[in-house]
Amino acid sequence: MERRYNGSAAYDMFLNNTAQPLKQPERLPDAPTVPQRKVRYKLSISPIAVLGALTAVMMLLLVLFSYVGMFETRNDISKLEEQKRMLSEQNEKLQADYESKIDLAVIEQRALALGMHRPTPDQIRYVSIGEGDTTQVFAMDEERDIFELVFDAFRGAFANVTAYFS
Repeated sequence: MERRYNGSAAYDMFLNNTAQPLKQPERLPDAPTVPQRKVRYKLSISPIAVLGALTAVMMLLLVLFSYVGMFETRNDISKLEEQKRMLSEQNEKLQADYESKIDLAVIEQRALALGMHRPTPDQIRYVSIGEGDTTQVFAMDEERDIFELVFDAFRGAFANVTAYFS
C-alpha cells in the first residue's frame, strides 16, 4: 500500500477507496398524472385604481399649470417693474426740464402782455385754515359805521346759538 502525501502531512484517504457504494433504494412507480388545465388568469383592473390614477394625473396637471401661471405672472411683474423704472427716469428728466424753464421775468412779461397787473392792497385777502372744515377770511379793516358792526355782532351770535342747538 503506497501512501501519498503530496508534500502534505495529511494522509490521502481516497487513494485506496475500500468503501462499498451505497445501495439506492428501489424506486416506487410514479403516480399517474392527471393532465393539468392551463388556467389563463384574467387581468382585471380595479375601477378604484383607475379613478385614483386619473385623480393623480389631474392633480399633476393642475400643479403644472399653476407653475406655468406663476411663471407668466412673474414675467409680467418684471416687465411692469422695468416699465415703472423707465417711467420714473422719464419723469425725473421731465421734472428737471420743467424746473429749468421756470423764469419769473418771462412769466411777468407774459402776464403784463395778457393785461394782468399786481393787486392793490385792498384786493389782498388772507385765508387761515384752522382745524376741521372751517375757514376764516381776514379782510383788511374797512371803515364801517357802528350800526353795521353791532348788527354783524348780533347776527354772528345768533348764528352761533342756532348752530349749537341744531
